[in-house]
Amino acid sequence: MSSQLKVRGTIVSVHFFRRLLLASLLWVLSSPLAAQEVFEPLLDVDPPSVVCGTPRVFDQQFGILPVNPVQDGQGLDFLQEPRVLHADYTGKITVRNLRIVGDYPTITFRRWTPVGEVNETWTRRSTQTIGGRLVSRFTRSWPAAALRKALRARTYGYDKPQIFWGVVETPVAEMDLYFRVTSKNIPVATVTKINNRVQYSSHVVNLSVGPFTNRRVTHGGSGFAFATAAKLFYQHFPDVYDGLSFVTQRDALSENYAAFHSLVKNAVSGIGLSLFNNTSTYGSAGRLQAIEFYRGAFALQNDVSNHEALHQWADFFDVAEMAGYDCGGHQCSSHMPLLFPRENYVGAVLEETRRVRRVGGDVYEIQRTPNPGIQHPLHKYAMGHANAGSVPNLVVFEDQEQFGDSSSSPDPGTELTGNSQIVAMSDILGTHGPRTGPVMARWRRALVVISPAGTLLSQKEMNYWNFYAKRMGENQNTTSYHGIPSFFRASGNKMRLRTDIDARNYPKITKGFQTVFRNYGRTDWRGVTFDAAVRSRYLVNANYTFSGRVTLTDQPYHVILIIAEMADGTQERFQGNIVGQRFSVTGKFLKRGNYRLRVFLFYPGSGSQYQSTGVSGVIVK
Repeated sequence: MSSQLKVRGTIVSVHFFRRLLLASLLWVLSSPLAAQEVFEPLLDVDPPSVVCGTPRVFDQQFGILPVNPVQDGQGLDFLQEPRVLHADYTGKITVRNLRIVGDYPTITFRRWTPVGEVNETWTRRSTQTIGGRLVSRFTRSWPAAALRKALRARTYGYDKPQIFWGVVETPVAEMDLYFRVTSKNIPVATVTKINNRVQYSSHVVNLSVGPFTNRRVTHGGSGFAFATAAKLFYQHFPDVYDGLSFVTQRDALSENYAAFHSLVKNAVSGIGLSLFNNTSTYGSAGRLQAIEFYRGAFALQNDVSNHEALHQWADFFDVAEMAGYDCGGHQCSSHMPLLFPRENYVGAVLEETRRVRRVGGDVYEIQRTPNPGIQHPLHKYAMGHANAGSVPNLVVFEDQEQFGDSSSSPDPGTELTGNSQIVAMSDILGTHGPRTGPVMARWRRALVVISPAGTLLSQKEMNYWNFYAKRMGENQNTTSYHGIPSFFRASGNKMRLRTDIDARNYPKITKGFQTVFRNYGRTDWRGVTFDAAVRSRYLVNANYTFSGRVTLTDQPYHVILIIAEMADGTQERFQGNIVGQRFSVTGKFLKRGNYRLRVFLFYPGSGSQYQSTGVSGVIVK
């Protein structure tokens, strides 16, 4: 994810959120019914990006920044209802008890739709007091039509099980809001309930901890009750985990981060970090190395997860300073500056989907990162997976903010400007000394979902979190639409991310289920029902048929177009007529890679149309 833990990458206020591009791809359908009609599928755009909060947490942890109470106008959390959405859902959707610190009779919500933002004014429903501070609570519901609009230009899938819904705005903050959305084909989790505060499945733990989120009011935006939750965890689960990754049932709100990695222990020297061990604070006898927090489903995306895990070792080398330049971009104290060569997963300036290439001489330009992106050699060295001799000379650029003050994805071919300076590995060794310390072949992570006091996750919620937590630990075949692979693949096959759960006095749940190449459900695309489950894996140059019926009846739809699209713009099109609500289209995938499948429906005279739904996490081998 880059330093701007993306969802897609840079931190850009939603005020700068690009208005929908009406650029389109034109073609003429050749069927007799539509021979004279020109169809224009409208392109979707990325939602606002969100930030990695690790550097701020790191600076607070080591006393560089003070820990202040949450400012009035900042958000705490909200409850999504239903707790997990499906694309074909037809009921009411609710944000319940969204909490804003301070006395706010009203707030603004900018709900995202395909044709722009819809400004809504929410009226406060109730208040509560936390730590002597007034907290305002808001509830808002929408009909199913609002979900249909959101899906028309948002993509979800096994690689990204959430969609952007809109932005909560107060006089001091803008906080993006996401809803969990998933396929109807995820398996049922086997759940063991230990007591009214603890339950677990094969790959997720659920704890009920009353003060977990409320502590933020007095201890700052990242001041969750981690120690309280961790000590409850260790009462029932063994001290065998390198990291505890927390998420909350009531989705957290923040304008400062989507996730952060808080170092608990560091035993590696020569990487720009001091040695320390704070494991006892959390109830660990020495194994725990990090506490992570993720806002909801960001824990289940390769870009965000890979970024945060890598913060255990990177990037603390300060190579921009070695080059004599001021660092720039997003929180550059612990993110890699703009440099050549190679991509990296914790960039202050570039996201991992972009890297710099030399055109010739001193001319450099932006290049799309080849799929899959691999961790930078300097970061592999920091992890102990590469020797110093494997790190190339680094060409560091003077203008670290030529693409803005946060990480971004400039267009491929964009030429870099300004001077540059070479930093050699000998310079890094001279500053930090050689790397010494343990080299790990696996990072063991427990995903822990925190519920409010007196509640635990429902079965459906356990299904969701358990399935995706297992998927995050797969070694391969989970590369995202944007080309971000599993942690194992990103590490150059050097370190595995292990996510299975062991309990102290209860049996390990070992019931197996498939997470890679899992079919999608027949109704996972809103507006159509396929005749059979839809594959997530295809073979190149083989014929495939998509058939089914259109379930929307608001227009006389007569043409269906299924676009299989890669992030680099490669497209395969399956198109045909709709007769009596039925369709059947056949075609081939001509290029290997990672795709999303987008369904478009047209009616006579409809002109340009947005997708009905787009689903990613599709792989062509």
